[in-house]
Amino acid sequence: MSRRLRVGASLPIVALLALSLSSPTASAQSAGEPSSSVSSSASSPSPAPGKTGGSRSGSLPERNVRPYNPKPLDVVRDPGKLAGLHRRTLRLSTDRIDLMRGATVLRSVPFDARSTVSFSAVAAAVGPGPWVKDLGDGQLLLKAAFAQGPGTSVRFGGDGTDTIRLAARPDVFIGGVQARATFQDVLVTSWNVSAQQVDRDYRGDRPFILYEGGSVLDIVGSEIAYLGSDRSMAYGTSWRLGATGSMTDSDVHDNFFGVYSFRARDLRLEGNRIHDNVYYGVDPHDYTKGLDIRGNEVYGNGDHGIVLSVGVTDGVIAQNHVHDNDGNGIVMDERSDGNLIEGNRSERNRGDGIVVLGSSRVVVRGNVISDNRVGVRLNHDGEHNVVRSNTIQGNREGVEVYDGAVDTLFEANRISSSSEAGMVLEEVGSVSRDDRISDGPVGIEVRGPATIEGSATRGVERGIVVTSRGIAEIDGVDLEASDAAVELDRGAIARVRRSRLAAPDPFTGAQPRLAVANDIAHPWWSLPWFAIAGLSFVLLALVLQAVHRTRNIGMRRHRSRAPAGVSNAR
Repeated sequence: MSRRLRVGASLPIVALLALSLSSPTASAQSAGEPSSSVSSSASSPSPAPGKTGGSRSGSLPERNVRPYNPKPLDVVRDPGKLAGLHRRTLRLSTDRIDLMRGATVLRSVPFDARSTVSFSAVAAAVGPGPWVKDLGDGQLLLKAAFAQGPGTSVRFGGDGTDTIRLAARPDVFIGGVQARATFQDVLVTSWNVSAQQVDRDYRGDRPFILYEGGSVLDIVGSEIAYLGSDRSMAYGTSWRLGATGSMTDSDVHDNFFGVYSFRARDLRLEGNRIHDNVYYGVDPHDYTKGLDIRGNEVYGNGDHGIVLSVGVTDGVIAQNHVHDNDGNGIVMDERSDGNLIEGNRSERNRGDGIVVLGSSRVVVRGNVISDNRVGVRLNHDGEHNVVRSNTIQGNREGVEVYDGAVDTLFEANRISSSSEAGMVLEEVGSVSRDDRISDGPVGIEVRGPATIEGSATRGVERGIVVTSRGIAEIDGVDLEASDAAVELDRGAIARVRRSRLAAPDPFTGAQPRLAVANDIAHPWWSLPWFAIAGLSFVLLALVLQAVHRTRNIGMRRHRSRAPAGVSNAR
């Protein structure tokens, strides 16, 4: 059993140095190794206290991404790739509609599409048959793919058409290349023709919406439901390869993914309800730039609510309510740098509230994060992230930083009612400044080199716990605790200065190998020998911190960029 030093006093302390050394054979548990329940993957996390999980209760199948080959929009780019296939397509150009089977044009209908046209006008021009059917009462049934060519612009809805059903066939979708599409006040859903109902089987090949190659896709006041499956490019509603646009005031539910992007730009999602989708709610992927995800309610999704994955940079995620998802609430995954996460509510997610994973220069500011597993988690590389002025309450751990996420600043956060620890600091360069932690077993647990400045605890059993590998610089703190203000495992190193420690007797429990009160009123030569030894250990602590930092940087360079189970398929 490791020996501990417990330090406490009822009066302000001007300067106190407490050191304790132990053998290097500490266990992984005491060294602060992350447990499997705090791994990067959130496919089957341990529920937060009192939680039963999201709407899908962790029952998702394993991902099995199937290729879509030839690609859906090759019918526009390179139709020769469809030779020998039986895919049926309505291909719209600026001057005609081609009715195609595979690469073969069966019939061409002259049609002027040099300006914006309605989808109902396209259906009327094609006429009745196996391509598109007018069901009456403002409903159209699309039984083939509809692909817009460059320079075309189509409006879906807003002209008396309020429902567009997409037949549940493998070759049915709506999409375009270098085109513009607007879905206005319309329901778009899959449709099982034989059963006369929506297609709920996402394991099959459900229809989808896909715009790419510089297209503009806007969805306004619409309902998008029961689309998409686990096929590349066919996840539900997708902006790809330079596409841009918006989704506003819409209801997006029961799709495979709610919203997906790949190398898109300047995409705005505002005022939507995105819920009960099979996997992710919002999944901007590889190198999407300039996102604005604002004022949405994202809930009940089978995995993460909002996840930015692989180089998704310079975006804003603000004023969203992200709750009751089966994974994490909001995630920055792998080089999703320079994003702002501000003013969101992330609560009751089965995983963690906000996760910064392998990403740098992310600012997490002014959020309310409650009743998750971990409130804010930072791990797997990344640097110079800032967690500031958040209200974090009722999580198992308030914040946690480990596994190469260096130089993280926590500032002016209010952390309360954590069931295990308010803060867990395990990585080089972690700083807690002016944080307020209350009501829990442990205020701050230090598992690596960390600086704590001006922070305070109230209503906790132990204010600051420094584990066997912890090195803590504690300055100007105000700690009230029912058991110990500062507690050190054997082998921990801590320096406490200009602090108020209000707790029971300063040396309860096991005695340390060395404890020194550093009286700055005496010259160094008048100090007893053990005080001089104590000061030398301060220098040793600085050396160890430098070595620890160098080691972590080296490990970071050789570590795999993406842990198993984290990076979702492209």
